[in-house]
Amino acid sequence: MSKLYVILNRGPVVGNCALFWRAGGHGYTCNLDEAWKVDSEKAADICRDRPEEDFIISLDFAIENSERHCAADTLREHVRELCGR
Repeated sequence: MSKLYVILNRGPVVGNCALFWRAGGHGYTCNLDEAWKVDSEKAADICRDRPEEDFIISLDFAIENSERHCAADTLREHVRELCGR
């Protein structure tokens, strides 16, 4: 199996979360599970014309340096349901 990569956007972050290209190049996501996983050739092709904006990161490195988090909107909705508000 070939090594996989994700595309890191060098621009804004959400809180302290990095933005990755979403599968198919359809927007961005902080969720590594939703990030577009591509081979080295596709990753290089994507980033070739955007060296100041996007960077190739190995999926293994991204996973090793990822943190688990909870979506605040989901937690707030749960609290509203529990409290009846």
